[in-house]
Amino acid sequence: MPQESQETERQFQETERRFQETERRFQQTERLLQKTAQENRQVNKQLGELGGAWGRFVEDLVAPACERLFVERGIPVDQVSQRVKRRRQGDTLEIDVLVVNQGHVLAVEVKSSLSVGDVQEFMGDLARFRTFFPEYAAMQIYGAVAGIGIESGPIATPTARGYLC
Repeated sequence: MPQESQETERQFQETERRFQETERRFQQTERLLQKTAQENRQVNKQLGELGGAWGRFVEDLVAPACERLFVERGIPVDQVSQRVKRRRQGDTLEIDVLVVNQGHVLAVEVKSSLSVGDVQEFMGDLARFRTFFPEYAAMQIYGAVAGIGIESGPIATPTARGYLC
């Protein structure tokens, strides 16, 4: 076999070896990417569960505080409910804390971190409240927001009674 031919064969074999090495590395990278994607899904699921648990914890702090605030001011409380959800024509409205007495309903939006957008969204929810909860339509409806952390800006305006929203 001529020298040139041998060199070409050697180069071909070297190219084939490099190709196989590249293929092996590609498959290894693919396995690592799949493993990372699975781990990311697990972490996202755990974060979602933690966020939900944190939100329920904050609601569990606010609900009894609402009742206590009313009772301390001589306002009777007939019912306190949490996570009240209604569906109408494919739409859903959820109220985090609902406080009811004779003639009055207080809907409370609870956030671990309350923002201006949260308040604006809740104001829209209050506008739809009577549609979703017709049993309270004849009552005076109040809205309140509560949060562990409150974004600075228009919603964090201190008043003599707390925060004005």
